Amino acid sequence: MEVTIRYCGGWGYGRFAQGLANLLDDEFPGKLKFKMDRDPGTSGAFEVTVDGELVHSKLTKSQGRAESAKEQEAIKAAIGAKLK
Repeated sequence: MEVTIRYCGGWGYGRFAQGLANLLDDEFPGKLKFKMDRDPGTSGAFEVTVDGELVHSKLTKSQGRAESAKEQEAIKAAIGAKLK
């Protein structure tokens, strides 16, 4: 399963993207392939796509940088549902 994390490079969101990738890799060891997509400049983007489906978006769904447990659990739930 492919997880794409698109993030704003200008605002330094790379650390949040890498943190989320590490969390998801720990939760689903060996089941996910990650694509890290850094936006040049300052887009403010932080989006997570799972096999082409947008499951988290700071830009269009008014969600954050997946820092909160609530946001992380929602992303994990979306991945878990697709793995079943």
